Amino acid sequence: EVLETKQLNLATVSSDVTMKRYREALDVLKSGRVEGPANGLAQVCFGDEDRPRFKEKMDADTLRPDAVDCTFRAEQTHKLNEPQQAAIEKALCAMDIAIVHGPP
Repeated sequence: EVLETKQLNLATVSSDVTMKRYREALDVLKSGRVEGPANGLAQVCFGDEDRPRFKEKMDADTLRPDAVDCTFRAEQTHKLNEPQQAAIEKALCAMDIAIVHGPP
């Protein structure tokens, strides 16, 4: 168990150097001493954030200038079903991180 009640899986690899780096990275996450660009991501994944943050999706009624244009332009995207399209739109609107899980 790492980071109190949160659990992480650690892949076993043959290189001692790689294992050492994994352990060091987990120690940094556990201590909360993450610096640099990864700090925000670490706070979302392991911090005390209550809820994920999403920007508003742009539509005809949206007045917010920071709304996200989720218009599907690639030909392949029109083959997606409604739940798949909704997952893509949610990921595009994520301010920090979005994980899409499920069958293709």
